[in-house]
Amino acid sequence: MTWTQELEWHGTRLTLNRCESEPDAQAGMPLPPAPGAGAIRLPAMYLFTDGLTVNGTMHLEAEVTGSMASVYLDVLRESDAGWLAGPVCRQELKPPVTREIGGVKIPVWGDSNRLSAVWQPVIRLLVSGEDTAWGFVQPSKSNREELCLHAMWVSTNNEEQPVRLYFAADGTLNRMAVLGNSDDLPGGSRGVFPQPGDQFIPSFKWLRLDGETGCWQTAPGCTNAITITQQLPHLEEVPAPAGRYQIGLLILDLDGQPHRSYIPFEIS
Repeated sequence: MTWTQELEWHGTRLTLNRCESEPDAQAGMPLPPAPGAGAIRLPAMYLFTDGLTVNGTMHLEAEVTGSMASVYLDVLRESDAGWLAGPVCRQELKPPVTREIGGVKIPVWGDSNRLSAVWQPVIRLLVSGEDTAWGFVQPSKSNREELCLHAMWVSTNNEEQPVRLYFAADGTLNRMAVLGNSDDLPGGSRGVFPQPGDQFIPSFKWLRLDGETGCWQTAPGCTNAITITQQLPHLEEVPAPAGRYQIGLLILDLDGQPHRSYIPFEIS
């Protein structure tokens, strides 16, 4: 059975699905302290706005201590039963210092950091012809200049394959990487692109904080399918739909384990 939420926005229908037949996966029990300076802590986090409307701007301020590898501004959309869909927005925050190791720039964070981030409430849509779906994009791990979107690629002969779509900052589709049986498995670009009549079904994650255990539960999510036309699909920005959201920080420690903290707000 699939749980579905639909909303009309900017003349199009946006659909968010969550599969209820699969057991929720626990995103780990409470973890031991991160190495180095110890456990990651957020002693203070504040949200300032100049109006909770689609034209408002969110200013997030936070104090973070501990050994961090990467820090992201993270925005999630709230639905029923405490489930959060996302990322609506994910932006990597710049560290105070970077170090180059083997030609790769590595972020270097201090043991205590005061962070600041701004979000203009917009979302990205995956568009092909007249078809539109909510595109939950995030920064590409392989190229900081690109955005990445996970999706299921359905060919005209109904073969399904998980893929990653990589977009330039202006929303142009740069390339597509075909994955294994899961979007978490490595994959490679084979120089393939979708053909007219193929479909993409963008995917995302549902998250919910278990108040008893303090652990984050996860569930797979997907949007409505879009059919590919003669032109390649692209991303478009539109104001975020009215509703409840949560904004905060996603922090990866030196072991790559995620730490999250959010503040709820509502856009009218």
